[in-house]
Amino acid sequence: MKTRRTMLAALLASVPVLALAGSSGCVVTQDQSTPVDAKLVTEPETGRRYWLYVPSEYGPARPWPLVVTLHGAGPWDSSEDQIREWKHLAEQHGLIVAAPALNSASLTRIRRGAWLADLRGDERAVLAVVAHVTSSYTIAEVARPAPTTAPTTKPARVRRHILLTGFLEGGYALYAIGLKHAGRFGALIARDCYFDGDAIDADAIGPETRQTPMLIGNGKDGSMAISGWLFSRGQAWEAYGYLRANGCARAERKEYRGGQLRRPARAYEFWRPHLPKALRR
Repeated sequence: MKTRRTMLAALLASVPVLALAGSSGCVVTQDQSTPVDAKLVTEPETGRRYWLYVPSEYGPARPWPLVVTLHGAGPWDSSEDQIREWKHLAEQHGLIVAAPALNSASLTRIRRGAWLADLRGDERAVLAVVAHVTSSYTIAEVARPAPTTAPTTKPARVRRHILLTGFLEGGYALYAIGLKHAGRFGALIARDCYFDGDAIDADAIGPETRQTPMLIGNGKDGSMAISGWLFSRGQAWEAYGYLRANGCARAERKEYRGGQLRRPARAYEFWRPHLPKALRR
């Protein structure tokens, strides 16, 4: 992965038109007409900022599902772009959406040690954002069977109906955080995501991870002949193989017409059957 980032940085410097071609699918085309606006929030423990959309009909008396969406590299994607991508769907289907800012979702971080440090910082920040939102809003809890292996000494967690999803370079954090902390989430969905298996903790995948529904989705038409390197299609296959080899039998892979496009509706389409009927809208 270090080689890919180094080569990509050189390519972007020398052939900017190719970079623009590869990222043209990143424009936010989703409807922006919502009755309430998203707001920018600062998580108090880490100081990390995140965008938050809360549907206009929200009330604390009933539980709501939460989407945590991880952005790709700028200037083609950002946490604000992610909230703009998701907010209309969130209003339609009754979803609270949080989009934290990431430091690891960058094309220019070619020093491995610094990038991994950013990734670990993002892990702490994303979990803190989840805790901040769940303490401020009524997020639905998940009733799931306990692992069939022998009990551990780890404290029991409250599982909630939280979707963790990433787009493009947000995939690095999606896999590193989602696989390690799968017990906190109801599903993991990668949307045209990049993958780095060496950035995932060796013991990240346990019984909770193997029980978690996962979708690896990507566009099949815009990846060109160098899909395994510059674009995410080849890495989607790599991620899928990694998950299946590690016993994640609930991991699925789908390809869609088009290139690296924003597909929040496809993500919700996968997640919806895993929600209780009372939460589906």
